[in-house]
Amino acid sequence: MIGRGRSPEVSKTCRTCDAAEARLLRRPNRRVRGDWRSVALVILMLVSIALAALAG
Repeated sequence: MIGRGRSPEVSKTCRTCDAAEARLLRRPNRRVRGDWRSVALVILMLVSIALAALAG
């Protein structure tokens, strides 16, 4: 009987945890996109430097 009284609380806690977990999962995706952009910029810079060295 005590377990039945706690089940609504547990379900609310799980919903709260799921919402918090979803927020945490969204944030790293944005950071990863930023990391990919910075990596792409570095690669482009290295390629441009290499082409400038070959041309010069």
